[in-house]
Order: sequence, then structure tokens, then C-alpha cells
Amino acid sequence: MKSRPWPILLFGFLHVLNPFYSFFVLAWFSKDDPLIMFARFQTIGQILEFWCLFPIAGLAMIAMRSWSYPVIFAVWGYNFYTTFQAWSQNPESVPGWALVLNYVLSVGVITYFLVPNVKAVYYNPRLRWWDQKPRFFFEIPCEVEIGESRFQGVILDLSEGGVFLACERALELNDLITLHFEVAGKDLALSSEVVHKTQDQRAGYGMRFAKVSGEQLSALRGFLEKLRSEGISHRDEAAESHTFWKWMKHLFSTGRGIIPEIKVADRSRSSSVKEL
Repeated sequence: MKSRPWPILLFGFLHVLNPFYSFFVLAWFSKDDPLIMFARFQTIGQILEFWCLFPIAGLAMIAMRSWSYPVIFAVWGYNFYTTFQAWSQNPESVPGWALVLNYVLSVGVITYFLVPNVKAVYYNPRLRWWDQKPRFFFEIPCEVEIGESRFQGVILDLSEGGVFLACERALELNDLITLHFEVAGKDLALSSEVVHKTQDQRAGYGMRFAKVSGEQLSALRGFLEKLRSEGISHRDEAAESHTFWKWMKHLFSTGRGIIPEIKVADRSRSSSVKEL
């Protein structure tokens, strides 16, 4: 199972469930019947604010995309402001300890998502192992086409989503090129984008396929399956994933796992995140 980082998933699920336990906690403190509490929502805006705001933040956390951060911070900033407004207008409506607890939780969540290793999961697509396919370490001669020029290169690893390319000519991030290479007797010409680069004895570039036809994808999958059956060395990103219970066991036995740790992969020079 290609699970996302469990601590972030738990944060997300708790945010999705927030309106439900908040509703019953408020009903318990006010000693009101839950139906009476629900009737106090007088406008659509109040209903949406109470029942949708934190679930939206939770779904943004679970999505783990770059747009998630503005959503998460906007929700918590709005909550910070509205809670203070409610307390200042009617101090008796919000117990002092509840106000302090809300602010402590707000600062805690914001601080957690400012940790570099947590932020990296959202802003660096190369760290999202749950979105990645196995990469096979198999050298394939290729021809690189960019603009009007062509030059030779070598594919060092290959997956359904892209390749790691070695070539002597310098490329820049976001460059769009066409890779010409052969798999299983079929010539492929795949539009690709430079998504990361390294400098070693030869320039190395992580390439993401920008457009792959159904026929080309079928040829790639057939070739990769052949490599797998032949025992060609590969890196399966799913191996970075852990079940919930394995994560919990590791957390309680080592005290580690709340903050994802970043490690560097070998052949492709790309990074990945793990919870161990």
C-alpha cells in the first residue's frame, strides 16, 4: 500500500472530523440539546463556516500539494481571528481555558507545518512516493531533441512517468525536450520536461514525460514488466511506505515518526521522504 505520511494523514482526518466533535463538545458545555444547538445556525454562511471550514483544511492536508499550504494557513488564521472576536464580544460564551487551548493548538499546527521536512512533502513532487512508479536501473542510449538541435544521451533509469537522463550538454529546469529511444523494438519519441538536475561527472536530469499516448504507454509498461521479470534492479517507491500499525509501533518504540525524515536516493540522485 502506497500510504502517505501517517502523522499528516492523522492531522487531516482530525480536521475533517472537527465539526462533529466540536458540535457535541459545545452542546455538552452549554448543556443544550444537540437539536437546539443546530437550530442556532441562522444563516447558510454560519453553517458552511462551522461544518465546512476545517474539513476543507483537512482535505488540503491529505492532498499534500503546493496549494494545500495557503488553504491550511488561511483556515487557521481565520479561526484564530473569529475565536478572538467571539470571545471579545461575549467573554462568557468562550471559557478562558478553551480560548487558550485553541491558540495553543493553532500555534502547534502552524509550527508543525512550518517544519522543513513537512513542508518539503507539499512543495517537492519528487518526495511523493505514493505518486511514483517503480524506477528500473537500465541504461538505454537515446537522442535528445531540443529546438533545432539534437545530441546523444543515456537514460540511466526508466519508469512509466519519466527517466533520469545523463548527457554532456547543459539543460535547464522546465526545459521541454523530446527523447528518442527504443524499447522492445519500438521507437519512441516522448515529450519530456526537466524537473530536477544534478552535477556530477556528467550532468544528470530528472525528466518527467509531458505527454504519452496510449500506444506509447502500453509499450513502456510491457518493457518495464519485462525488466521486472528478468530481475533488473529497480527501486519501488512503495517500499518507503508503512502500514499504520507499523508506523505506530515504530513511533512508540523509538519516539520517531512524527516528523518525516528526508533521505537521498542512490542512482537517480533524487530525494524521498520516510517516517522512520
